[in-house]
Amino acid sequence: MFDALRRRYRPGAPGSRRVTVRRHVSLWLRVGFVLLVAAIGAALAITIWQLSAGDVASRNTELEREIAALRADSATMRSEYERVSAIANAADARLTVERTAAQQLAEEAKNTAAENARLRADLTYLESLLPASGRDQPVAIQRLRVDSNGAPNQFRYQALLTRGTTSKGEFSGTLALTVHATLAGKAITIPIPASDVDPGAAIKVSFTHYQRIDGRFEVPTGAVLRSVQMRLLEGKAVRAQQNFAP
Repeated sequence: MFDALRRRYRPGAPGSRRVTVRRHVSLWLRVGFVLLVAAIGAALAITIWQLSAGDVASRNTELEREIAALRADSATMRSEYERVSAIANAADARLTVERTAAQQLAEEAKNTAAENARLRADLTYLESLLPASGRDQPVAIQRLRVDSNGAPNQFRYQALLTRGTTSKGEFSGTLALTVHATLAGKAITIPIPASDVDPGAAIKVSFTHYQRIDGRFEVPTGAVLRSVQMRLLEGKAVRAQQNFAP
C-alpha cells in the first residue's frame, strides 16, 4: 500500500501533480525594493537633468560670447561707417565749395569779358567823338561840364580824360580845379579840393586810354559862379587844361 502511494505521488509518476514551492517575501522587503528602485530612478533623473543643465549653461555661455563678439563687431563696423561717412561728407563739402568757386570764377570771367568788350566799344565810340586835332595828343581833357547840384551854392563837375591813339603805357598824374566866382561884387578864387596847407592840392588820376571824372564842390552862399578851370598835371608840368563858363 505504501509502495503504491509512493509510486503514485513520486515526482514524474503518471498521474502525479506538479507542486510549486514559493518562498515567502515580507512586505517590508517589497516596499524597500520599490523605494530603492525609486531612489535609483530619481538619482538617475537628477544626474541627467544636471548634465542637461550643464550642457545648456555651456551653450548659453557660448551664445553669450558669440553675441558679445557680434556686438563688438557691430560697434566696430558702426564706428568705421561713421568715419567713412564723415570723410565722404567732408569730400562732398569740399567738392561743393570747389564747384561754387569754379562757378564764381566762370561768372567773373564772363563778366570781365563783357566789361572788356564794353570798354573797347566805349573807347571806339569816344575816339570817334574826339576832334582830329586831339587824337594824337599825349593826354587831353574833353567835355568839361559844370551843373547845379540842387542848391544855389552846390555844383557838380564832369569831364573825360583821354590819351592819344599813339600813346602807350599808363598815364599817372594829378587833377586840379580852380573855381572863379564873385561875392558881393568881388572876385574870389576857390581851389578844388580846398586845403589850408596846400591850396593847390590835386586829385590823383591814373589811366591807360581814358577815365571819366566827376565830383562836387561848393561856393560861399551868395557867390556867383563865373568859370571853372581844370588842369591835368604830370608832376608840376601842366599836360592839359580846359575851361568851363556857364
